[in-house]
Amino acid sequence: MGDMCEVISMVVKTESIVHGGLWKLFPVINVDKTKDIPCDYPGAMGVPITFMDKYNAEQFEVIGITNHVKLEDGREPYRRVVIRHLHPDLPDEVDLVEWMRRCGKVTVMGEDGIVKAREEGFDGEAETEVL
Repeated sequence: MGDMCEVISMVVKTESIVHGGLWKLFPVINVDKTKDIPCDYPGAMGVPITFMDKYNAEQFEVIGITNHVKLEDGREPYRRVVIRHLHPDLPDEVDLVEWMRRCGKVTVMGEDGIVKAREEGFDGEAETEVL
C-alpha cells in the first residue's frame, strides 16, 4: 500500500462539510429519542419514526428510511428515519482530522498526496478518500 503518514490537522470550512458532501465521511449514528438529536453533528443520524411529527425541511434533510437495523450493541430498534442536519451548530471552520479521530478513524496522506480516512487499527486496503 506504499508509505502513509498520519495527517495532524486539516481545517475545512463547515460549509464544505455540510453542503460540499464531506458529511458523508462521518459514521451514521443512532439517536434513540428525538429530543436527543445533537445540534452539532454534521453526519447522518438514524432517528425514531416519530421524528416526522416534528420534521422541519429547513433544518433537516431526510435521506431515507431503514427497514430493520441491528445495532452494534445487539439492540434491534424499530424503523429509523435517516436524517442530517442542514445547519449544524459548528464554528465556521472545523479540524476534519480531529472529527475523524472522534469517530474512530485515522486520517493519513499517501505518497500521492491524497488524504484518506480509515478505521483505526485497520490494516487492509479499504479507505475513504477525504479530499
